[in-house]
Amino acid sequence: LDPSSVAGGGLGGGSRWGATYGTQFSVLLSRAIRVRRFQALSKQDIAQFLIVGTLAGLFWLQKAKGNTVADAQQSIGLIFFELLFLSFRALFTALFTFPEERKMLLKERASGMYRLSAFYFARLASDLPMDFAIPTVFVVLVYFIGGLRTDSGIYFFQNWFAVILLMFVTQSFGLLLGTIVMVPKTAQTIASVVMLTFVLTAGYFVTTIPVWISWLKYLSFIFYGFGLLLHIEYKGRTIYECVETDTCVQRSPDNPQDSPICRPVDLQTALHLNQDPNDQKWVAINVCVLFAFLIVIRVLVYYFLRKKTARI
Repeated sequence: LDPSSVAGGGLGGGSRWGATYGTQFSVLLSRAIRVRRFQALSKQDIAQFLIVGTLAGLFWLQKAKGNTVADAQQSIGLIFFELLFLSFRALFTALFTFPEERKMLLKERASGMYRLSAFYFARLASDLPMDFAIPTVFVVLVYFIGGLRTDSGIYFFQNWFAVILLMFVTQSFGLLLGTIVMVPKTAQTIASVVMLTFVLTAGYFVTTIPVWISWLKYLSFIFYGFGLLLHIEYKGRTIYECVETDTCVQRSPDNPQDSPICRPVDLQTALHLNQDPNDQKWVAINVCVLFAFLIVIRVLVYYFLRKKTARI
């Protein structure tokens, strides 16, 4: 940040900060965008999203279109991978954000160049275009190649909204850990333990957790994001269990509603899900909790960033 570019701001605290709040924000935003575009739009990152998204779609090639329990088991795996890839990537990228800029922050804050809040909001705003653009391409590839719900266009946008919201929550958690610890290796270790705990309690790998430790799932933002995606994919759909009577093997006929070996079942019961995809109550709970996580964690990030960069 060029000191001359924020000098002589005049109004709004110019005697202390050298520029108005709006000038500080705009200059810091411009600088952050120039720096971030080379980090977030690198060829390696774009290639990673395209390759992983295409491969995931091909591995589950149109398998999510079926309405049998066997098909649901496949599509739920695709949904969980979709949210998991973006969440883990956002988390471990965010861990390095403020530790890498701490020395610069200490120096510039000591000279009174700008308010910390102007830097913080400018830094968050500069991330938005890149955080929306490339993950959206990944979601498009996974969603349509994998064959997720397409009977109405609204389901794609709901899926995209849920995945992006969860990604921002996970990114916020990474920012918080990175700000509190400020040692990337230590932050990575803590993040790995916490995220694996959240993943295991989300309801995909383990569906029945001992009562004395089951409360951990309510701290897991993965639990709420996964439940929201299940609701989007399966609300109002009739799922059939198709089992051959002589072999007890699960089948996936093209028209299960006309097959003599198929009968409609409750998906939550059949797959031992923690949340009922047809229960509208869970939608409100999941969305509200994720937004609460997002707001509270972002506020905590600012609080700890202020403490770590306090001027002496």
